[in-house]
Amino acid sequence: MEQFLISLDGIVLFAESYLLVRLTLARDPFFHIPCFPFFIVTGVGGILSVVGYQIHLRFKITEEFAWVFKLGYVLNSFGITLATLGKFCIVVNRFVVLRNGRLQENLWTRRVTVSLMTLIIILATIRCVPYAFCSYAFIVVNNVLLVTFFDERCMVTEKPLTSTIYFMYAIANVVLTALSLK
Repeated sequence: MEQFLISLDGIVLFAESYLLVRLTLARDPFFHIPCFPFFIVTGVGGILSVVGYQIHLRFKITEEFAWVFKLGYVLNSFGITLATLGKFCIVVNRFVVLRNGRLQENLWTRRVTVSLMTLIIILATIRCVPYAFCSYAFIVVNNVLLVTFFDERCMVTEKPLTSTIYFMYAIANVVLTALSLK
């Protein structure tokens, strides 16, 4: 069963990656509206978060390779933050388009889109900086030290931050959706 799940994860990740590449290279004008690059960024963030999570889930990481655990956690956190902020930009773009009386798609210039994408990548990167200073928690299994997670001190500050980012996205989504209905 374990091998099946590993294979399934690989197949799904490959399929999503292939889809993102095909959508990025598509010539259809719909795929070149200002909102669309955020779908790609959100997809890439999702892929990174899954890869990072799989590192924790599928491997028993020993003390000498603790950095791999940190790398996986950073990938996961970066991907989740990138995807969430990308979704937020999509929501804001949809709000702007729906509030416009003519429903014009090209209200955001390429410069605005690139600036927002750069900003969300920078914010997702900044979000991961605290993990550089985290220590590890270990357990002993068969006389081998295995990484279980980060120490409590690190997680006390990180969990509320992650929850706050997603909570703010959810609130903004609800508010902008309600305002779009008028």
